[in-house]
Formats: sequence, structure tokens, C-alpha cells
Amino acid sequence: MAVSRIKKIHLLGHITARERIVDALRKMGVLQITDLKKRLIEEDVKIIDEKGIEDPDLEARLSRLQYMVEFISGFQEKPKMLETMLNPKLIIGEDELKNVAENFNVDEMYRRYSELENKIKEAESEKSRKESLLKDLIPWAALDIPLQEIADTEKTCISLGIIKTQSFPILQEGLAQITGELHLDIVETIKTLTYFVLIFSRDYEGQILEVLKKENGRLVKFEGLIGIPRKVIEEIEYELEDIEKQLLAYKKEGEELASEKDKVLIAYDYLSELLAKKKVQNNFAHTAETFVIEGWIREKDEEVIRQRLSRISPEIEIIALPPGEDDKPPIALENKSYVTPFEFVTTLYGRPLYREYDPTPLLAPFFILFFALCLTDGGYGLTLAALALLGMKKLKGGPGVTKLFRLMFFGGLITAVVGLFTGGWFGIETGVLPSALRKVILLNPLEDPMKMLNLAFALGILQIFFGIGIKMYSNIRAGKVVAALLDQGLWLVFLTFLVPLGYSLILGGEVSQGILSVAQKGALYGVILLVLTQGRRQKNPVMKLLAGVAKLYDVVGYFGDVLSYARLLALGLATSAIGLAINGIAKMALGMPYYIGYVVALFVLVGGHLFNLAVNTLGGFVHSGRLQYLEFFSKFFEGGGAEFKPFKEETKYTVVK
Repeated sequence: MAVSRIKKIHLLGHITARERIVDALRKMGVLQITDLKKRLIEEDVKIIDEKGIEDPDLEARLSRLQYMVEFISGFQEKPKMLETMLNPKLIIGEDELKNVAENFNVDEMYRRYSELENKIKEAESEKSRKESLLKDLIPWAALDIPLQEIADTEKTCISLGIIKTQSFPILQEGLAQITGELHLDIVETIKTLTYFVLIFSRDYEGQILEVLKKENGRLVKFEGLIGIPRKVIEEIEYELEDIEKQLLAYKKEGEELASEKDKVLIAYDYLSELLAKKKVQNNFAHTAETFVIEGWIREKDEEVIRQRLSRISPEIEIIALPPGEDDKPPIALENKSYVTPFEFVTTLYGRPLYREYDPTPLLAPFFILFFALCLTDGGYGLTLAALALLGMKKLKGGPGVTKLFRLMFFGGLITAVVGLFTGGWFGIETGVLPSALRKVILLNPLEDPMKMLNLAFALGILQIFFGIGIKMYSNIRAGKVVAALLDQGLWLVFLTFLVPLGYSLILGGEVSQGILSVAQKGALYGVILLVLTQGRRQKNPVMKLLAGVAKLYDVVGYFGDVLSYARLLALGLATSAIGLAINGIAKMALGMPYYIGYVVALFVLVGGHLFNLAVNTLGGFVHSGRLQYLEFFSKFFEGGGAEFKPFKEETKYTVVK
């Protein structure tokens, strides 16, 4: 399978059937609706409803519901990170949906929520103010003067002050030099601060304040408070206890409101669906009695939509045509079930153009093999497959998450096979493996890395040649036979002659003299043919020759592409080496006294190998994907297609059975 065949569709109907048709299209989820009204306005075609359909009341209620969802979350236990990522939805029945839609009073519930929030905010604000005041008053608890009496008279000033303890003697000395007619008494010293009472004549106010400022002291006032500080502190503490009781009561009320969360979520999704069905109508074109919908549909769904809509109204006309040359249809991928998980890899890069190949089936065998070679450990492979299977069973995520789990499951199984033939089993040395496992080992990356490197290069050459071959086949299908033979076929032949030369001269491999002789002659003829043909699009003969010579530089690019596959060896060695190191550390831990060594060794083995599995699974995925995107796709894949996004039910919190 490949890119799904798409048709452009125009649907014409009577205005009386519009709501029912929109509802049916939403439920079917097979038609991507385009903005026909905007296109007609840009083309200066007169249409009736240029302003569009709006429902501010519905949007306001939806906004209130979103506020309620966020408010409720403050009274519930926070979901675990994995649950948040997978976003499990509430499963409901149609009867429950209908009941909430008919009976849930959004405005009344919003009033209750907002009133409670205001109460909580007021109580918390008062609590914060009281706590701040209490903190300021506590150092003055030993003061026996009522706070309301700490006020200036006509001739005397009485003040409370704070200064750093180390500066207090300097303050005393400075004040004594001004006048002896003052009273300075320490109330409390806490840590680095001294709290004092200062009484002095107004005649010296300016001088005293200047000395106080010089020593970074400050005066404080407690306006509006009555009684000695100790009594005021007790009153504030009682008031804080009352506020705490209020907040507990508000919390209980909030928890009671939170019990209605399911109804809030259902109402939100219900209204969001209503709003989506209203907004999409802004894309329609209308006359006084009719409406027109334009969009894209997969060819296989055309008959389904015809049959469904014909049951709604006989006054509906559907016109479906293949996309024109200038059209850019959206892309829907269709693959066999065993290839579908690899769409996750393709779509991370992008989607093909409509008339391009879907690269998913082409990259699948290479990606999964490269991923397995990056892990190389059969024990890790089986563990990864088991974890992926558990994730598919227990965790309900979206289509993307499901594809990722299935991809990891397949990757784990293939890794187990690769581990079987490379002797990788949780980093255990091959010498102590059971004889049955040792007999099937074909290649040990740690003991013979050059063989592994040669294998990586061979796989790289195979994939690069395959990519060039795909482009060649595409050109032939498009009628570009000359381009296929000269731009891909000639390069394939030339690069084939270079392979034994590179293996012998660069890697030091053994190649017979006869093969080397043929390869040298073939490569020489290939150079001549490339120089003569690669600049054929130039009109000037000299430029033709120069363009052909310049094209030979592509050999460097191909050489670099092949070298990139060395990362398969690097990651495979890293997995094995780290596994061996973890086992070595665990073995050392066994020497600890009593049973501590066994506990530590178990912790090192389990934690270390899980960490190694996680890190190298991520590395294997990233680098295997990179080889597809840069080394494989660059040979034939253009990409840039837009995703097919049909108009369908898209609930945020619920799933209706």
C-alpha cells in the first residue's frame, strides 16, 4: 500500500438539511473540509454570508467550563506524569451524554465555582495579611505599652524602632551626643536585630532621625491596633485559626464540587462538538436556499458518504473528481498492519507528496534491523518487547502512542534475534553463556569489531543503492527513461565498481587481483561517462563538460553517507560495553559484608540494565531514524505533503461508547 487515493468533493444541499449533514459528516469523519468561502471571496465571487456564523454564548459557556475543569484540578490528586502524557479519557454511554447535555446548568455551576474561588482568595489574602502582621508583632511581645498609646504628643515623640544589633551601641552614643532628654529602651533582640522604644522631645526630632537613618535604623508603626502586643498577638492567632477552619470548609466544598468533574468534562466535550459543527459552516458557501461544501475525501470512502447522506435528504448533490495537476491534496497513509507502526518514523520527518511513494514500507526492514544492531542484546530486546506489550495492554494513548508501542515491540523481537547471533544477553560474557547459546553466535562485536563495521557498511551500501533504485524506477514510471538510465543507472554501475576498490584500499580487505582490475577499468569508464552525460542539460559545450566534472564530487557525498552507518557499530559496542561494566560493578558489590552486597548488587543490576536499556533504546531509535532521513530519503524522497485531517469528532476528555 502507499498514499491513499484522494478525490476533491463538492457537496450541494438545501439549507434545511445543513445541520443534519454537518452532524453526519462529523460522525463519519471521512471528509476534510476546505475553506470554500474564503477562496470564493479571494476570487471576487459574491456570496451571501461573508460575516460567517458566530455563537458568542456557546463560546462563553465553553470558556466557563474550561475554567471549571482547571479549578477542579486544584482539589484533586495530581495525575502521574505518565498518565498526563497518555491523557486517558472518560468512557461514557450515549444516555449519560444526553442526560448531562439536557440537565447540566453551566451558568449556575459557574456561579458556584466562581463564588467559592472568590471566598478562597479572600480568605487566603486575609491569612497572608494576618501572618505578615503576626510576624512583625512577635518581636514586640514583651512590650507592656498598649499599641494605641504609642503616638506622638504636642511636645514628645514616642516611637518603636529596629536596628542591627551591632549598630545599637553606635546609635546610643550618637543620640547621647544630641541630648540627654530621651529614653531608649531595648524590648527584644532576635538574631541580628534589636527592637527598641525611643521617647524624645520634638525639639530634637530632626537630629535624632538623621542619626537613626545614618545607622540604617528604621521606625515602625502599628496603626489601628489596640492593646498590648502580647494580647494582639493572641487575637491574631485566634483569627488565623478561624481562617484555617474557613479554608478547610472551602476545601471540603471544593471537593464536593470536584465530585461533579465527570459532568463538567462531558459538558465541555459536548459543547466543544457543537461549537466545532457551527464553526465549520464558516467554510461553506451559501445562497439564499442552498449551501456548498468543498473538501477532500479518500476514494474508498466516497460510496460510504453518498449512501449515508442520501438517507438524510434526497436534495443533496455530490460531485467527486480526481485532483487536478495544480491541486495539493492532503496525504493519508495506508499500509498493512505490520507496516503501520513504522508510519511513526515517516511522519516524524514528514509526509510524501500526493504523487510520491510512501516510504514507510521501504524503510521498515532497514529501520528495524538498524535499531536491533544498535542494541545488539537479546535480553534487552525481550525486556523491551515485554514492556511495550504491557504498555499496549495497560495504557490507553492516542494512535501515535499505540504506533510507538508496537514499533518498540517489533524492535524488541528483532533485537532478541540479533542478540542471539551476536551473543548479547544482559552484558554477560560469552564465555559463561550456556553452550546452546554459544553455538549460534556468528559475530561478537566486542571481540571482532571490524567484522561488525564491515557489516554496517555493507548494509549502508545496500540501502543507498536501494534508494537510488527507487528514484530510478520513479523516473521510468514518469516516462523519464533517459534520466533514469543516466542519473541513477549510470551511478549505480559506477558505485558498484567503487565498492571493491574502497573495501581493499580503505578498509584493507582482501580482494582478488582480477576483481580489482575489472573494478579499476569499470570505474575509469564510469568517470568518463559521467563527465560526458551529467552536464547534458547545459547548452554551452564547455559548460556541459565542466558540469559533468563537478558532478563527480557527489562521490564524496556517497562516501560520507556510507561512513554514517559506522554509528551502528558504535552504538552496538556502547550497549555491550556498558552492560559488561554494570555486571562488573555488581560483582564487586558482592564482596560487601553480610547481605548488604546482595542488595547492592541487585540494585546495580536492575537499575543499571534498565538505564542502559532506556538510553540505548533512545539512541537506537534516534540514530536509526537519522540514517533513514539523511542517507536514505535523500536519494528519492521529496516530502512536504500535508496531513489528511477529516472533519470528525475530537473530544478532549471523553469517549462515547
